[in-house]
Amino acid sequence: MKLFGNRKRETDLPPEISRLVEEYAQEKGMDFRKALEELVKKGYRYAQMEKMYGKSVHDREVWDKRFYYLKIEAGYLYYRMRFRDLLEEMRSLSMILLGTVKSLELCYQRYAPKNEIIEKELKELEKLERTARRYIEEFVLSGRKELEEKVYADDREVLKSIEETLRKYRQEFGLSNE
Repeated sequence: MKLFGNRKRETDLPPEISRLVEEYAQEKGMDFRKALEELVKKGYRYAQMEKMYGKSVHDREVWDKRFYYLKIEAGYLYYRMRFRDLLEEMRSLSMILLGTVKSLELCYQRYAPKNEIIEKELKELEKLERTARRYIEEFVLSGRKELEEKVYADDREVLKSIEETLRKYRQEFGLSNE
């Protein structure tokens, strides 16, 4: 098929390309020339975007923002759960430290002779106790409060958004809701 019957530019399209353009024209209900123009414009725009993003045309992150946001939401939930685990671990370690400090204080007070060395040790234990309590108050309790406040997002909303995105992908790929 001759393209652009212009005297300056006469180009033949290969049959497979001509067939693709004809299919597109039928799909969109337009003539061959208009379909070809539209496809060339789209192809050029894709090439520009590929150049701009430096990624493949088939890379889902360039073309489908849902995929990109799904990764962000999943990361958000992962780190919230990880933060919760770390707070519990820090609380546990602080409580163990407090228990150990109290046991040492009790041993020094009951069984050690009263002298300067023992007094120094008791002062060091006092510092350790303050440090453990400060960790519990500053990090554990305030961290729990932050998790409960849901300042950045509600976990239910994030999960709902992820579920909706997954449902869309399952439909797009023809997968059942397993």
